Amino acid sequence: MPDSESPALYLSLYAAMLQEMPVTFSGFYSHGQQAENIRPRATVGVFPIFEEKASTMAMQKHAMLVVKKAIDFINPGQIAVIVGDCPLYAQQKKCQWVYPDEVGETKMVSFMGLLHIEMTSQECGGGLLAGSGWERMFSIANIVTPGVATSLLGGKHVKRTRYAYQLTLAWLNTLRIQAYDEYCHDGYGPHEPIEMWEKRLISNAPTICYWTTVRDYMLIQCRFVRGQRTGDWPLTLKSIEEICPWFFAFGQTNYARWTPVFLKCIQLKRHGCFCINPTSMMLSQKYVFGVSYERELLTLLAW
Repeated sequence: MPDSESPALYLSLYAAMLQEMPVTFSGFYSHGQQAENIRPRATVGVFPIFEEKASTMAMQKHAMLVVKKAIDFINPGQIAVIVGDCPLYAQQKKCQWVYPDEVGETKMVSFMGLLHIEMTSQECGGGLLAGSGWERMFSIANIVTPGVATSLLGGKHVKRTRYAYQLTLAWLNTLRIQAYDEYCHDGYGPHEPIEMWEKRLISNAPTICYWTTVRDYMLIQCRFVRGQRTGDWPLTLKSIEEICPWFFAFGQTNYARWTPVFLKCIQLKRHGCFCINPTSMMLSQKYVFGVSYERELLTLLAW
């Protein structure tokens, strides 16, 4: 790995380039969006906040019944989808298993919150990058202050950490291409393809092996975000499946335990093991409580 000044230089250059183009979801996709591709707007309603503790089976059963009744009243026949982070999702699944006739898996869909999956995966990324000097390069490049750079390892600021991952992937790819060009110019005779050359270096150099692992992990994060932004649910679920082993590796017990349950339930629904009568009414024409992506989800599940 070159000295820290070279990555810092690339980081500052790429940061300047990204500031000149839209990097937000709305800014990027509004440029290429056509009028005929715009989907009908979903009106989202918000329920009052619970006064009692939410992470209990009693409160989650009550919430699921309220959501189900509200959906049935406003849009009869539409499948109710309820989303929660890992502790709430665990209670919702227990309710579905204990009370199948009321809120069972044939009555409504319980969905694990994707934002909290990303936050937990960023914490795992911080554990992977701890001690590598990764955060120090951002302060050397004057992109963020040293305190903010240190906070990137904790995954507490999701958008800022995404931005840091984008910059990291940019300069890792630039260094990879430069190193391969030097290999081609210095040697004689036929040269290995870049994939074989990289594979040989990974087996011989622990540092290159480490940064390749970092790159692959960050690419999983980018695919996960892309799947959500574009409504590509197979890509999203595939990315969650790739993230899941890292939850085990870094001791994220709750997510390591319940993410496989979530993936298995979605796979069973896709193969028709839980059959729900589809509605003839167009989705999202009325009110949807707390979910803005039920159209893509129910399309994926073939309901």
